[in-house]
Amino acid sequence: MVPSTLRSAGLRLRRGIRALISHCLRLSGYSGLLDQVSESFTSLQKLESIVTKEIDRLDGYLVYHVNSLSRQIAELNRVSHVHANLDALLMTGEFDLLIPTAEAGLLSYVTGQGVEAIEPGVRAVLQARLHAGATAVDIGASIGVHALTMAKMVGPGGRVVCVEPLAHIASTLERTLRLNGFSERTQVICSAASDSAGEATLHRALHSPRSSLLPTAEECTSLSVRTIALDDHFAAGARVDVVRIEVNGAEPLVYKGMSRILRENPEIELILKWSASDFARSNQSAEPFWDLIRSDGFKPLRIDDEQPGQLVPLQEMATVPDNANILFTRG
Repeated sequence: MVPSTLRSAGLRLRRGIRALISHCLRLSGYSGLLDQVSESFTSLQKLESIVTKEIDRLDGYLVYHVNSLSRQIAELNRVSHVHANLDALLMTGEFDLLIPTAEAGLLSYVTGQGVEAIEPGVRAVLQARLHAGATAVDIGASIGVHALTMAKMVGPGGRVVCVEPLAHIASTLERTLRLNGFSERTQVICSAASDSAGEATLHRALHSPRSSLLPTAEECTSLSVRTIALDDHFAAGARVDVVRIEVNGAEPLVYKGMSRILRENPEIELILKWSASDFARSNQSAEPFWDLIRSDGFKPLRIDDEQPGQLVPLQEMATVPDNANILFTRG
């Protein structure tokens, strides 16, 4: 806007000066000199056009490369290494997220996909369903992508309980929550949620979020972990608003271990990662579990990651896509 205005004003000024000089030269009888001046003005106009085009070209070149460099700097700033245990720090904009560098597959996946692209539908449901002062539980919390959203939504007066069986992931999650200022409203339990307290074998997958209490076809190692039942952790009558469960086929065990909580909290809502392939892998039938949840008064809604915030009613288990997130609500 400003450069074009200046150019227009300059053009009008040159025309005015040229007209004045022409008038004076004609009065003085210098017509030949007038022709020379006219040629000079024409040459100057051509030179101005060439210079203007070159300035515009250079301006566009600089803008392009400044923007490109800014994007590269922003990308480099997304990941840096901190802490003596070599956690990778991802600065996502809303939250700072730590990932153990030993989890190469997990780190590669999150940095490649971007935190914002990981189950945006679940994040939208948590933002819509949780409120200040609420209590939320994240079972199979992993590095805390959803636990961070929970902690933000429940506010200083709320409570978030995270259950994660792998010790190095659980300790990193504690640091992540502390880094984001959520340590006073959150608790991380280094155990596997199940139907009772004790010990069990965890089949640890190379991609740690795929670990399970049930045998898996994936390459894994076995280790002994503590187990807890949610009914044992929460006192009788304690309010629980939302429970997210992602335990790769062991969901029926977790559900059984929270039967009292389900009875005492008629408005409780569950977010389950439903995977028929996980059930089949562990020689379980998903239908009895589906029927049990429905008999407890829950209505299933598929969480849409393509359109975050959209909930699709489900009638039959057969219509559930594999690895779908489902909101079970009594509302």
